[in-house]
Amino acid sequence: MGKWLAKFSADMQESLPDIPDILPSVSGLSGPDSGVSANNTPPHFPGEPTPPLQVGWTIAYMDDNWTLCGGYVDRPHATVEACRWTAGAWTVTLIDGLEIPLSRVRSVGAVDHKGRLYGAWTVREHGYDGEGPVEGRRKS
Repeated sequence: MGKWLAKFSADMQESLPDIPDILPSVSGLSGPDSGVSANNTPPHFPGEPTPPLQVGWTIAYMDDNWTLCGGYVDRPHATVEACRWTAGAWTVTLIDGLEIPLSRVRSVGAVDHKGRLYGAWTVREHGYDGEGPVEGRRKS
């Protein structure tokens, strides 16, 4: 054992018993903040389907001319205000008042309560909620 290690060992007090960390991770690269998840959904009325998009998330979508619009950098025209089930289909209302069918959404950006982007995905590969395409999910 080297001199520095011997001195370090002699100077160190006995450590306390192992106590689990209260933080899930200290690495900023290991994942989203504690309590922030794409699975968090706002409450909705019983009997109604769970909205695939959450209020505050951003979307990129095809407009009436089939031009790609919105996205995280154009938040005033891309932030979800509501997602409603009407007449057998989902309608997305943006904060600028525009209403579009859910089928026109091409990608989603999940945003936390401070407006920070913590996840983004394309809907073709990952579904509207980021959990994968609906047809690829197992029924429970």
